Amino acid sequence: MQEDEVESEPEEEEDEGAFEEDSEDEEDPAADSEVNDEEDMTQGSPMIIDRFGTDERKPMEITVEALGAPPNRVPLSEVDPDEAPPPVVAQPREVLAPAGSVYDDLPKTDRSGHIIPFALWPRTAVRSSASNHHLLLDMMDDLLTLLENNEDTFPSFDLDGQTLLIEDYLRSRPENHNRVAALIESERLNIGPWYNPPAQFLSGSESLIRNLVRGQSDIKALGGKIGATPMPRSSSQISQLPALLSGVGSDEIIFSGGAGPWIQDARGVFKWTSPGNHASVLAIKQVPNGRPLAGWGFEKRMTDSKDSHEIDLHSGTKRIEDICNIHLEKYGWLPPMMGFGNSTRYGMAQTSLPRLIAESNNVMKGEVHFEHSTFTGFAKDIRKWVGRKTLYAYDGEMRHGWDHSLHSGAISARMYLKRMNDHTVRLLTHGLEPLCAISWFHGGRNRNDRLRAAWDIVLRNHGSNELGGLGPDSVHMDMEDDFRHAQETIGMVMEDVRIELADAMNLHHIDRDAVPLLINNPLGVEWSGMLPVDLAVPAYRSWLDSGNPVHLEFSKAPRDAELISDIVQVAPEPDTHLHRDSHVDLELPRIRGRVQVYRLPPGVHVLHA
Repeated sequence: MQEDEVESEPEEEEDEGAFEEDSEDEEDPAADSEVNDEEDMTQGSPMIIDRFGTDERKPMEITVEALGAPPNRVPLSEVDPDEAPPPVVAQPREVLAPAGSVYDDLPKTDRSGHIIPFALWPRTAVRSSASNHHLLLDMMDDLLTLLENNEDTFPSFDLDGQTLLIEDYLRSRPENHNRVAALIESERLNIGPWYNPPAQFLSGSESLIRNLVRGQSDIKALGGKIGATPMPRSSSQISQLPALLSGVGSDEIIFSGGAGPWIQDARGVFKWTSPGNHASVLAIKQVPNGRPLAGWGFEKRMTDSKDSHEIDLHSGTKRIEDICNIHLEKYGWLPPMMGFGNSTRYGMAQTSLPRLIAESNNVMKGEVHFEHSTFTGFAKDIRKWVGRKTLYAYDGEMRHGWDHSLHSGAISARMYLKRMNDHTVRLLTHGLEPLCAISWFHGGRNRNDRLRAAWDIVLRNHGSNELGGLGPDSVHMDMEDDFRHAQETIGMVMEDVRIELADAMNLHHIDRDAVPLLINNPLGVEWSGMLPVDLAVPAYRSWLDSGNPVHLEFSKAPRDAELISDIVQVAPEPDTHLHRDSHVDLELPRIRGRVQVYRLPPGVHVLHA
């Protein structure tokens, strides 16, 4: 068998050789088709790929088109190593007025630039509050001296829409209260209207209102006035913000991020209305961001201290000239006045500002006149120019990342902080505040100061970096402590209020041993659900009743409400009972179980066991 196989191999080689000789003489149809395809491609007709009978579908057609080289590239074979690539000519964007507006007929007016120095000072963005407090004291000390001694050359300074900075500063420098109040009253130091500029989509509706109310209270206490609302740090705005701002007397908002491409049609200024509400504000876009002149004059030495007078006038004037062009070329800026925020995060006030303004006026003489200004002054100047003009109208929220990053990761970062915030705010709004109001109505203490202290702790953590979870770990560990402190404050006040209400709800006329239980429904609708019960009952309860069921009923049953109790009295247990003046180790009988409630109306209801 092996010999036969060896002998058969040469025969196969001869057959293959014969096949190759025959194939050379015959015409190759595949080669002809390739030639035809090349001819078709040169004529511009589509190329057809045949499926060779394996697919009954129609043949697939592919059109091959030659693409020209990009304007800044040439084929490698034609590249001259000593020759620069041809320049790319950018076509200028034509800016058109919105259809139906009166903008087309506006006369040409001289342009002005409002240079606005302000403190971009998030409380805990990159450092803990303790570290930032150290920097804050130096910044405010130098700022007060600068404003008091340079009224003509440095007339004003703004904070970034908050009053919390002043509170933190005066906590360590109470002796400077009159100095600060004098500058605020003379409108040279401008604060508010926020207590702490919030993360609007994370903090909650009630928290936003408390934030503005707290800021309004601080402004009035220091003799100031509520003006325009600057939002240089916010990347997005909620739809009801115009209603909230107009409610505290702020009729203009100067914002940085959130607008979409439609801002080009609005030409930078528009009327912003809250949906379902007639409240509106004049909205002004900051171009291109909240602090375009940050580190002005230090473009080549960004790490230098900004209170230095060693500035680069050439780069500074070139920078503001470029920003003026961005107003017109990218945004189609319409008003003759432009705003330029000058700030450095956690930096000192820039004392070289008067020199930079003077040099910019010399370089751009006849085109733009620059002046030292404030956010409110800039907004009022634009409102005066608007007059009775028909502005672009917009309603709804602003959450577009067209020219400003949204930081969308803040929505889900460090969810445990968001849950702690939500739990603390609910304890305040749904639990403590209604009970404090009822207790005060029945002759209890006025605890507004305790409520305000708890709210202050919560609101300090509502900044975009804090509640958004964008800060370092040390910041968020401090936030956990803050929320816990707020919850402990709420718990202590809640215990006091319960004692006062229990004394006011004495039910001895029903039963000598009646134990009052209060159920509070803080919602505006009926509620159904299960409530756990674990209470120490007074000593006059029989100690021999352990294991017996305890019956609960309404002292005055609400209409349509039902109550099912599953509660038993347990044997006395040793426990530490905390009181105002002492803590005592006692053995008292307890009742434990649960109560199922159906259709409980809003308000406080009294049960008794």
